[in-house]
Amino acid sequence: LLASCHVPFWFNGSAFTKVRGKFAVDGFFGGPRKTFGAPDIPGNVKTVRVSVFPSNLASIESSEEGDLISPDLLSDNKLTDFFTLALNPGSK
Repeated sequence: LLASCHVPFWFNGSAFTKVRGKFAVDGFFGGPRKTFGAPDIPGNVKTVRVSVFPSNLASIESSEEGDLISPDLLSDNKLTDFFTLALNPGSK
């Protein structure tokens, strides 16, 4: 969980972070890009992928319709709009 809270390349310029004195990496780097760090597991009932990035730009796929939560599914905003919203929080 601590490695997953680390935003690769944003916090320290590296894909890795140190957790309890050892290097760790987020699960995103442990599987195919289309699974976004949440691979389908045999016998698992459902896998829901959640991304702050537009799924069409990050090439994220879901195994079943409705198993992907991504901002581009809610609006037609451009990627630059998402970065603007992320870097300029609301007034309240």
